[in-house]
Amino acid sequence: MKKIFLIVTTLLLTSLSFAQKTPCNLIEEQENGKTMYRGERNYVGTNYDDFRVCIQYLYDGENHCLELTLDSKNPLTVEENSIAYIQLAEDLEVELKLSQIITNTKNGKIGCRYALDEKQKEIFAQKTITAIYFSTKEYSQIEIPELNKYTAKKLMERFNCGINTIGK
Repeated sequence: MKKIFLIVTTLLLTSLSFAQKTPCNLIEEQENGKTMYRGERNYVGTNYDDFRVCIQYLYDGENHCLELTLDSKNPLTVEENSIAYIQLAEDLEVELKLSQIITNTKNGKIGCRYALDEKQKEIFAQKTITAIYFSTKEYSQIEIPELNKYTAKKLMERFNCGINTIGK
């Protein structure tokens, strides 16, 4: 009986050591020699019927970022000096400057990465996002006026965990 218990315990511990997860259950990927971590993809609608946005947490190997992936039926142009206005709980608003544009030529989606500075990291780790406003050359104001509470909480949890565990 003791041998069976010992074998089962050994197998369990061995399987647990091989089943290590990435920090915060983020998706780990390699891009240009950097290890990146992504949160879940959260698609939300906008104030335009032919346009949706994927919002996710991203650690790009150097910075903690809010990534907005633009998915439109029509081609889009994002200006390099683009700013996203993020409303957070308790009537707080943060301006995020675009740090990188990723264009996917296969499906036409555009990824906009907004890196957080030190003060913004603290805010995003503690407050839920309630709304997002930004623009493209074709659309003067794109609104995500009310972010689903479940999605907002999930994003805040990913930011909190990522900021407090990755790159430290």
